[in-house]
Amino acid sequence: MEYFRVFKHLVHKNISSIFGSKSHQTLSTVDIDGIAEFLAQTNEVIVMTGAGISTNANIPDFRSESFGLYNRLQKYNLPHPTAVFTLDYFKENPKPFYELAHEMYPVLQNARPTVAHYFIKLLDLKEKLLKHYTQNIDCLEELAGLDSSKTVQAHGHIKTGTCLGCRKKYDFEFLKDKVIKNEIPKCIECSETIKPDVVLFGENLSKDFWNFPSDFSKCKLLIIMGTSLVVQPFAGLAGQVNQNCPRALINRDPVGDSGMLGSFWTNLFHLNPEFGASSNSKRDVFLKGDCDQICLQLAEKLGWKEELELLMNQNNSKIDEKNSKI
Repeated sequence: MEYFRVFKHLVHKNISSIFGSKSHQTLSTVDIDGIAEFLAQTNEVIVMTGAGISTNANIPDFRSESFGLYNRLQKYNLPHPTAVFTLDYFKENPKPFYELAHEMYPVLQNARPTVAHYFIKLLDLKEKLLKHYTQNIDCLEELAGLDSSKTVQAHGHIKTGTCLGCRKKYDFEFLKDKVIKNEIPKCIECSETIKPDVVLFGENLSKDFWNFPSDFSKCKLLIIMGTSLVVQPFAGLAGQVNQNCPRALINRDPVGDSGMLGSFWTNLFHLNPEFGASSNSKRDVFLKGDCDQICLQLAEKLGWKEELELLMNQNNSKIDEKNSKI
């Protein structure tokens, strides 16, 4: 049912883009000042985020060459470096996945939300945030105080796990205990392997994700942070806002052409975001640089910098206090 509704939305959007009115410039200037001015005046903001907003929390982008995924797991003779993130390989051999989880647990345990995470929380406090769509599984936006109802975790999360056999659910504490001991979590009911509720290659995305037509049809400003919009179907979300909706990309690198489904289908259904294309030159703003630094610049231009810093300091103190009692 979800897929039919999404397909209907994509067909309708394609017809509207062909026969509807042409886009016009809604930004006063197509730069950071124009984005800040527009943000000050509008609500219904959607934020899309990727690994780039968590790297300043020392959480690496697993797909990056600098992380050295293949070298870390070479002893397992993986068929290819990213096999560890595929469902079929996990079912066959979950050891590499959980060894990586064991290595990463101390990093996640000590991670603090970044400026970008707190900027998203501040947008919510200002009653401007419609929804936060993220590729990340680290849940740092919740640690920053953002209510879980405001976030769509497109690729799942690490808060819970599910038995691959009987489908029994397990909480984070159960998984954490096994991961710390470098053990593969097994179901206490049927002894099958437990998989964290992250979306591996070969799995369907969550039902929440497929509700995107309702959110993106209302969006007045799209802010994209820390992702190069390559992985589908997440990347295709950037093409689902209306033709006059300004889009700001905060990233170290420009986006690529997302053509996983072939150029015909990606272009037909606006799954290729075409960020920065000449047809979108009146609404697309590429803010090149570090996500945290750009968010600070935006906050300063909006007169929110002191609020943002206060929010960060107060919440981080609560996190430190809580961790000191563990």
